[in-house]
Amino acid sequence: MLAGMMERLRVLEIPLEEGTRLMVPNVAVAEVIPAQPAEAVPLGPPWLEGMLEWRGHRIPLVRLEKLLGLPVDETARARRIAIFNRSRKDGRPPFYAVRLQGIPRLAKVTEDQVRDVAGEEDDTGFMHFGVEVDGERFVIPDLVVIEATIETGMKQAGLCEDH
Repeated sequence: MLAGMMERLRVLEIPLEEGTRLMVPNVAVAEVIPAQPAEAVPLGPPWLEGMLEWRGHRIPLVRLEKLLGLPVDETARARRIAIFNRSRKDGRPPFYAVRLQGIPRLAKVTEDQVRDVAGEEDDTGFMHFGVEVDGERFVIPDLVVIEATIETGMKQAGLCEDH
């Protein structure tokens, strides 16, 4: 019985716009907070909505749908914001925020529940692949690539210094 429990991966199902849902390891998200306005970044890339103050850190608020090349409803208001931990210790910022359209859901999945979705091509390089878990579709993002892009965009906007 213990072996079966160890094979389960704890994940968060993250709701974005237009029914898109991400699946990430639960350790990727530090906290979910109520939506709040962000300080605008005039020279930032289109996916950078602004900067937030969170627990003494100034962090970027990212419109992940724009970064991933997914459909975007410009009138949609975020209900919540997920604060993501950076997956690698080297690099800046140590955290970043993503707008959500609902409440993330904790789940435990096993390998036999997951099925690759054929034909789900990614032209952006930001997604590993699309999957179905018990008949529900999810996108598994490449967090390392996303974080590198956020860092580059922030440097270009003058918000993040090289180290």
